[in-house]
Parts: sequence; C-alpha cells; structure tokens
Amino acid sequence: MDLLEIRNILKKDIPLHYREEFSGLAVFADKRFSNNVEIPFDFSLEHNALGNKDITVTIKREDLDYPLLPIKDSIQKHLLALDNKRKIR
Repeated sequence: MDLLEIRNILKKDIPLHYREEFSGLAVFADKRFSNNVEIPFDFSLEHNALGNKDITVTIKREDLDYPLLPIKDSIQKHLLALDNKRKIR
C-alpha cells in the first residue's frame, strides 16, 4: 500500500510544552483491490533535550489486512516531512 495523503490533522490540548499530540487520517492506495483505504491514527511529536524530534504513531483501526510496520513507517516519514515544512501546526 502506498500513502497518498494525510488529512484531518487535529491538535489535542495537553499541558506539556515539549510534546504535542494530534489525530489524523491517512489515505493509502491498496493495489490489491484497486481502492483507497482510510486509516485513522494518533501521533505525538516530542522534542527531546538535544533538539531532535521523535514521532510516535498509534494506528486506531484494528481490521487491517496488511502489516502495521510499513504503514506506521510511511506515516512517520510523511509527518516528519510535514513538520520540517511547518505544515502540521
């Protein structure tokens, strides 16, 4: 499955200044069935003491017939690119 887009990114209100939490929707193209699959997810963006960014993704859909690791990896890479362009907040 190929990641087409991430949309509906909503920021959650939490009291920590070094960590931000969001929810979003990832749209993947499923080549096996020639359709799109929407996968809801939560993610946190955390800045550590050295200035690095850690992104943690939690998939909220449990009925996927596809390995989760490649899905999470492609979402993380896309989110990091969006954050570098300052398009998340």
